[in-house]
Amino acid sequence: MDNMRLHNESIYFQNLQFSQGKGGGFKSLDLIFFNNVKYEFLNIGFEIKTTGKDKIGQREVTIVPARANDTWKGSDVVDFNKYNPKDNLTNFFFMKYFLNISDADLLAHFINNANSVQIPKPIKKRESVVTVSTEELERERKRNESNLKLFINDINKVNKININSDEYEKSGKSLDDLCKEINKQMPDSDCGFSAYKTYIADNDEKRERVNLDIFYRSISSQSLDRLTDDFVLPRGDIEFDEKKLNLTFPKDLFFNTEQENKSELSFFINKIEHHLTYDFDKETYVLIVKIFPYSDSLSSDFKFISLYDDVLKGKNVTSEIFVNKNDFKNIEFLIYPDRLKINVVFKNREYNYDKIYALKKEIIFNKANSKK
Repeated sequence: MDNMRLHNESIYFQNLQFSQGKGGGFKSLDLIFFNNVKYEFLNIGFEIKTTGKDKIGQREVTIVPARANDTWKGSDVVDFNKYNPKDNLTNFFFMKYFLNISDADLLAHFINNANSVQIPKPIKKRESVVTVSTEELERERKRNESNLKLFINDINKVNKININSDEYEKSGKSLDDLCKEINKQMPDSDCGFSAYKTYIADNDEKRERVNLDIFYRSISSQSLDRLTDDFVLPRGDIEFDEKKLNLTFPKDLFFNTEQENKSELSFFINKIEHHLTYDFDKETYVLIVKIFPYSDSLSSDFKFISLYDDVLKGKNVTSEIFVNKNDFKNIEFLIYPDRLKINVVFKNREYNYDKIYALKKEIIFNKANSKK
């Protein structure tokens, strides 16, 4: 029987079975909680209470069958000791790998869009000694050249290589042949990099990221941020097969709406999802943990104080939010290096979509774990 820790108390597990494959894995195990022990979640007032009546020796315990799914697609290729989410070139090749794009397909996408807005970076203008404007020369060049010839001439100029564009137009050579020729003339690089340097790279890191985002949206219809979250960064979940773990809410943050009901607000935990993301605006990792209840297990309606953007008023508004227990969907924790934000997710019956409201109070991480 091995153990793990939740804050300052141990949780043991047994009967571990697992399978691991490319881009994910599965574990089946029994979690063992000691009864009458306080299991605090994040040390902010949330507490997991056990309800089982099992025994190990003379000690009363709660044994909870669980299934853990590791859905991290990048587990076999991403090294977090080296990975930098702001490294645009690394993300370019990661997305090529995860979207299963061959070298020839990558070149084909650049070539097919060499005359369109799908290629984000404008082609650098040629120098000219004639009086005609370089912009007009560029437009004329694009009208008269095929996409393939335009692409080859562009990568020649930017990468200082010399590939005969006429030869590829007339001979019917394949894009695999073109890739091999690029690699031959750029032995320390990659044929995909030649196109990246020509159409995406920029001295401004943020502009380069915008270019990269435009490029991958044209391939997958997803933003680069979304692709990074879905493929590169780790995520998973754990499901509990029985109603044995009860999550209680802190009374100073959530309020029971029934004055005569003095019991703690709580629900039985059905599933916990965890997902590491990267906030590019704040330039920091954010761990998102979502806890989902068993249906109809929330003890009562509740309310809390929220600070949110009021679109009609055009400003932030502080208001008391009421949640019907039948509409509650989950609670989520956004864990930053220095603080914690809490969101409550519940159904909007009138318009049939989910509402998400953040608690006004943020938990600031310091020695005292004070609340703001």
